[in-house]
Amino acid sequence: MGQRVNYIVKENNTTKIYYHHWRANTIVSDLYLGDEKFIEFVRTCKEVDDLINEPWIEGCVYIDLNRKLLAFWSWEFPRITSLEHYYFSKLSKKWKDWDFKLLKRRMYDIEELIGYDYIKHQTFDFTNASIEEIKDDKVTDWVQTLIIFKEIDGLFVTKTGSINIEGIISIGQESIPLLKEKPSYKLEDQNELQTEIFIIDILERKIYSNDSNLGLWEHYHHLWEGYSFQMGDFGLLEILKLANIKTSKNIRLSEEKIVNEFNSLIKVSDDFDPKILAEDSVNELGNDLEFNPNFFDNTKPKLEISFIQKIKNLFS
Repeated sequence: MGQRVNYIVKENNTTKIYYHHWRANTIVSDLYLGDEKFIEFVRTCKEVDDLINEPWIEGCVYIDLNRKLLAFWSWEFPRITSLEHYYFSKLSKKWKDWDFKLLKRRMYDIEELIGYDYIKHQTFDFTNASIEEIKDDKVTDWVQTLIIFKEIDGLFVTKTGSINIEGIISIGQESIPLLKEKPSYKLEDQNELQTEIFIIDILERKIYSNDSNLGLWEHYHHLWEGYSFQMGDFGLLEILKLANIKTSKNIRLSEEKIVNEFNSLIKVSDDFDPKILAEDSVNELGNDLEFNPNFFDNTKPKLEISFIQKIKNLFS
């Protein structure tokens, strides 16, 4: 239980890793407090030797103090292209003179930033879908994946109700004729709030996925012989552009909705207390329940910069 996050801080030739058990779901709002407040908070977190392993890591922040580079990924950051642009335009006023990078390939990007073979030390447990599950899948009130086939005579757009990208990848090319038997939809009727998006370019034999899933392609690429694969936490507008598919203006969120999504994203909510959660869990499950010491991690950012930190910032 938790929302585990690593913060990586590089200064000169020294790199330190910090850990928090509960703040992966507040990365976006924590960053919006500004560079001084956020960096001071990170330095109060627990320093550790290693990065969190998959599948427990739910976010990661990389800060290079000398280059003034802020890079991060978070499960909580929506895959909405227009919202991404709006957020970073506002964040630049909180982190003045900093460069930003949203790590859309998650830990693949962290590997490149810190020069560490993270994937080599991970174990994976993927869930295979079946042909029968794809045949039986139906869209009702919930849409799991928007699927777009790019073919010689145009686009074929369909959806799944419960089959995710991992499930489609796990079946391989046998999934293509099964998916094309599904009902078709108009691309221009979709919008940026769509979550999982999977594009198969039949002509160029290219696959685009907007769900960055570490190790997935390495595990199943033999089922997609002849196909290349591009994966990242892309929004609908961005992944369509990558696949060279023209978009409709109707797809983009309205300015009002973008602002509403943004305000929801940066809203600070610090009323969570792990002690209360522990007490409730014991009352429900019994006194034999044991907790990892990190469970009670309740370090939070301060809304004001300390005097000591101001002095440090002045001389740095």
